[in-house]
Amino acid sequence: MEVLAILFFASIKFAGYFGFLFFFAPETTKWKILKNASIRLIAGVVVGMAFYSAFSDGRNIFPVYLSAILFGRLVLWFALFKFFYEPMSGRKIVLLTVGGTAVSYLLDLPAAFGVINIVGGIC
Repeated sequence: MEVLAILFFASIKFAGYFGFLFFFAPETTKWKILKNASIRLIAGVVVGMAFYSAFSDGRNIFPVYLSAILFGRLVLWFALFKFFYEPMSGRKIVLLTVGGTAVSYLLDLPAAFGVINIVGGIC
């Protein structure tokens, strides 16, 4: 993997997480949003690499990976809202968790295609 590919992919993901938290999370201070977007990015990299390592055997695993990572993404978003934000109703946490998970999947497409087209790819 090229370092530029990883940085480019992480930049797209971070910008998307920051935007989602800025517009939809209950806290509005930019410092807390920056911190929480960073936490989500780092946790996502750790979980994503663990899943990737578990499923990677030299073939294209992107479709399998996208399916397998669903549980990890739901847990990460839920934990972020449960432990790093003020208490909120269960319905609000569920909506934010599902929304965050959807954003994560949407960010995979431009990030993956951008990395592939610009710096040679990580997928």
